[in-house]
Amino acid sequence: MATTATSTSSKIAPGAWARTTGGRTACLLALALKADAIVVESNYGGDMARQVLSQAWEQLRREGSTNGALMPRVLEVTAKVGKRLRAEPIAQLHEQGLVHHVGAHVSLEDQMVTWVVGMDSPDRMDAAVHGLTELADPDQLAAVAGPIHDDRLGGRR
Repeated sequence: MATTATSTSSKIAPGAWARTTGGRTACLLALALKADAIVVESNYGGDMARQVLSQAWEQLRREGSTNGALMPRVLEVTAKVGKRLRAEPIAQLHEQGLVHHVGAHVSLEDQMVTWVVGMDSPDRMDAAVHGLTELADPDQLAAVAGPIHDDRLGGRR
């Protein structure tokens, strides 16, 4: 079974996201991709993100833009551990050839090869790590990262 993930991002503070078209943009992208889930960081405005997404989806439904599609599930991940610790298992899956990106993702690739510990949060890389962690086989993650005891895989589908 093939699984795909696509990410898009922008740098908008959580409070500002609610006042912008962030939720609408995310919902329109989910519709275009026929996404079954949208991943949000729960400790960085997760409750607000869920509400904004629900409101945006309802507005799109009223406008007739959803064509009867159900709203994608909002999956909350908790960014408890350091960025490097979260990214290492995914980096190893890339190195083993178990992750493939279709198309050109220049901004994502730039962030993945230039980020070093201590730098500001790279938005696209964060989104890719969270999305790929959600999609990855937990046994493969455990094999490359060892046992995971920080609840980063809690609530997985």
